[in-house]
Amino acid sequence: MQAERTIKSIVAYEAGGDDFWLARWLRGREIEADVIHPSSIPVSREHRRAKTDRLDTELAETRLSRLSARRTQALQHDGDD
Repeated sequence: MQAERTIKSIVAYEAGGDDFWLARWLRGREIEADVIHPSSIPVSREHRRAKTDRLDTELAETRLSRLSARRTQALQHDGDD
């Protein structure tokens, strides 16, 4: 008998004040959503660079990777019992 395999979806996106409804909608459908508020994205004051979509994407990718790694560790830990 083959073990059943579950696939979990995880989404990360940048959202402003009224954009959190999407996270609630996704979570209601068992899709994990990590919402990044634009003001939480650091901007280098040293170089006086403007915040860009490239920087936003890099932060979202980093946060999503960390979230996925934590979930994988938790699943492996649960499987050890």
